Amino acid sequence: MIRERIEVPMLRRHYSLILVAIWLVMGVCLVAPDILPEKLRQHLKVPSGGLVGVLAFLFALYNLARWWATQSLYRNREEYRRVNPLSVRRVEEAPKEEDPNPDLDFIRLPEDDAPKPDPK
Repeated sequence: MIRERIEVPMLRRHYSLILVAIWLVMGVCLVAPDILPEKLRQHLKVPSGGLVGVLAFLFALYNLARWWATQSLYRNREEYRRVNPLSVRRVEEAPKEEDPNPDLDFIRLPEDDAPKPDPK
């Protein structure tokens, strides 16, 4: 069976992952500004960066969950391709005719259970 691969532009497919990286960088800069160089630290004027940094980490976590859900959606689409009900179906082989098993014929009564004529 030939599977068709669904092509989606790379930016659209990994947009949430790019946002994860941006939010993580922002969160690290706000929570731990000591790791930044002195020039960049002068431009960062946030009185309480801890709470805002935690909020940035939450946004990063949210975008990571969105990216994961999108990836699993595309993976499931590739695995379970839709079948067009109007398309021509290929019939592989017709099942072989087998003789019915008389033991599994429940329409006829067994001879032991058959009604017996009254002897008079």
